[in-house]
Amino acid sequence: MNRPLVWVAASMLGGVLAASWGFAPGVAPLACVAVAAVLAAVRFRNPRVRPLVVALGFAGVGAAHWNLTLSPNSDALCRHVAGHSNLPITLEGVVRGVQLVMPGDDRFRFTVDINRHISGSTSTPLEGRAVVHWARSATRLYPGDRIRLEGKPRVAIAEVNPGVNGYEDYMRNRGVHTAIEASGPNAVERLRAAPWYSPWQWAARLRQLQAENLARAMPHDVHSFVYAIWLGHQSALSQTEYQDYVWSGTAHILSVSGIHAAIIAFSLHFALRVLQVPRRARAVLVMLAVFAFAMAAGASVPALRAAIMVCLYLSADLVEREPDTPTALSIAGIVFLLWDPRSVFDIGAQLSFASVASILLFVSIVQDWMDEAYGALRAKLDPKQAGPLEHGFVYRTLRAPLAVSFSVQILPLPIAAASFHVLPLASPIANLIVIPILGAVLWLCFAASLLSFVWLPAAQIAGYATWLPIEALRSVAEVSASLKPAALALTTPTPFAWGVYWIAAALLAASTAVRKERRKRVLACAAIAFVIGFAAWRPCGREPEIVMLDVGHGDASFIRMTSGETLLIDGGDASEYGDRGRQIVAPFLWARGVTQLDALMASHGDRDHLGGLIYVVDNFRVGTAILGAVETDRPLEREFLARCGARGTTVVRVARGETLHIGDAQFAVLHPAPDLPPTTLPNNLSIVARVPFGGKTFLFSGDIEDEIERTLDPAAIDADVLKVPHHGADTSSTPAFIDAVTPEYAVISTGSHGRRVMDQPIVDRYAGRGIAVLRTDRLGAIRFTLQDGELRVEAERAKRGYAIAQN
Repeated sequence: MNRPLVWVAASMLGGVLAASWGFAPGVAPLACVAVAAVLAAVRFRNPRVRPLVVALGFAGVGAAHWNLTLSPNSDALCRHVAGHSNLPITLEGVVRGVQLVMPGDDRFRFTVDINRHISGSTSTPLEGRAVVHWARSATRLYPGDRIRLEGKPRVAIAEVNPGVNGYEDYMRNRGVHTAIEASGPNAVERLRAAPWYSPWQWAARLRQLQAENLARAMPHDVHSFVYAIWLGHQSALSQTEYQDYVWSGTAHILSVSGIHAAIIAFSLHFALRVLQVPRRARAVLVMLAVFAFAMAAGASVPALRAAIMVCLYLSADLVEREPDTPTALSIAGIVFLLWDPRSVFDIGAQLSFASVASILLFVSIVQDWMDEAYGALRAKLDPKQAGPLEHGFVYRTLRAPLAVSFSVQILPLPIAAASFHVLPLASPIANLIVIPILGAVLWLCFAASLLSFVWLPAAQIAGYATWLPIEALRSVAEVSASLKPAALALTTPTPFAWGVYWIAAALLAASTAVRKERRKRVLACAAIAFVIGFAAWRPCGREPEIVMLDVGHGDASFIRMTSGETLLIDGGDASEYGDRGRQIVAPFLWARGVTQLDALMASHGDRDHLGGLIYVVDNFRVGTAILGAVETDRPLEREFLARCGARGTTVVRVARGETLHIGDAQFAVLHPAPDLPPTTLPNNLSIVARVPFGGKTFLFSGDIEDEIERTLDPAAIDADVLKVPHHGADTSSTPAFIDAVTPEYAVISTGSHGRRVMDQPIVDRYAGRGIAVLRTDRLGAIRFTLQDGELRVEAERAKRGYAIAQN
């Protein structure tokens, strides 16, 4: 059995996945290990049995490790908060991780391992991990500090939607199941400082000190970029700049991960090799540099993962053996699975591992291709015409960085597609330019950071030298992003497409290990697999559904009709704090295989309904945009109409009594009346539409208030499902209106924290009539499908097994 560690890593991964999906409960993993032990004792000498023994045994180990360390009931804090959500609580615990504190920012976010619940003079054990959002903070905390905090906890950390990997998923992959809102300088008290010997404390202090030193050593307009690529802090980047990197296909450079560690390792390795440093010494120096970079980035998990991968690969140099890339990657995979099996589902971990693996597997292949092309070019040219090609200095200088730039893009492609949903055709060229420049920026940051602790003027020389390459990076990203029409909007790939794509990549990597006469056949198989993977990218069958998205305080609903047409009603909020259209609605649509909408409807012009639709219009092909009959002069509505005009989207205005025809469905418009003055309260300009779905009916009511509810024809508003008007506020939902609609389900779209207008008496008014109240702040997105002519309801938080607030 060649490369047994590859079998071990693959089997452990399979076991972890099986357990995480619920296919290896209870004693099933131990049964696998027992069967493997019996086979090993009886038939291990049989070469056909050995792979089965390894597969069963280590799959059982992986599944058992998941079940033992990640039991869904292991977080007592989460269970406690589910029954006491948003009620003040006093807790004690130890700080685990902290964010950078920017100048002038009094909001501080950190994670804490809770272990005590304080109630009066009583202290009881209560364990769990939480993320704390501390407003008007008064002091800095570091990992290892023991603290007491007072705040309001909740189990809904953020919005949860089908197919969208959001902030709550990110936190849960780090063992965080609870969020706590703390406010005021006295909300958090340090009881005991971290032990002086804690490496995590010193890494966090070093990271914070670097941020302050680099702010003095560098021009102000590069701070946000340097904080992102050097310290792993992206929040200072503007959304416009971030989107430039996304649409240019270079967003991966903004996260401290595998690509950064690989650039530092390969560039330093190349320089030391030119200087003829001995092999072992070269490996040691590169390892030290990579770990120094990881510590400079705050010893973050992605940075440490990347450093470990590079060091495992270079460890062969310490014993003066040729590195075996598959074995080194397998060892790294085993280490990461044992360290934290949740990393399998972490996008950052996936991109980091795939980036480093892609370089290690393909850089030599790409260099061989470049050598063949370069040799063929030289052979065709007359020696007198060859000029610089004859000596090859330029080629030798660019060979390694260009090979790294190209090879790093191969394995992460489907992961990047699932994360960013775009494949810029200019991306390969942009990355060929960006990655070598990024290498220069990283080394200048290294120098500026180191010198800032010694002599500030020297640090400023290196710091100000970063301005030109950073501006070059920004220009490349901006120019590449301006070619947006040439970019392909990608939906989330199907699992089959993922698998086939990586089979193709494996065949490509294996092509160098086969005889030359068979290489063409292997490459042909790889090409065919690539084609099949892209052909199977989108799902084939698409089920009719209505999904009320979880967009916080706001509205957004997606409808796929029984005839296949698609409609989006509202798009959530868009403000300086975030764009729900970009963060939630668009990723949801891409996850559903949607790149074009037959129609979208803006119920009215309020920001929490219309704001997110602007991003949707900019990034999807939309057939028709539907607005209410009354035209207003509000800036947001004007901007929306301008974007529709620029994209060639037809705008239709509708009024009471009209019928919308979308596919086979006919939507009855019940409001607004065409003669309402523009000065009418914006909420009361909302479109009220009765939407058929199979044999059932949905009533979408926007933000209408009680005076409009009284004008609606009671005979026309009967529905099976009601989208509760105005997010459940007491301005709406009069008893007469509810009795006229008589819904089976009432859906309230509101947020779990921040701006809320939902009133409990309104919830009780619905529940008292036997109506099932479904709240997005507690249940996440609500999905309706048809099963044997009846509605089937699915709450996203329940589907994922996330805790749900009960009070």
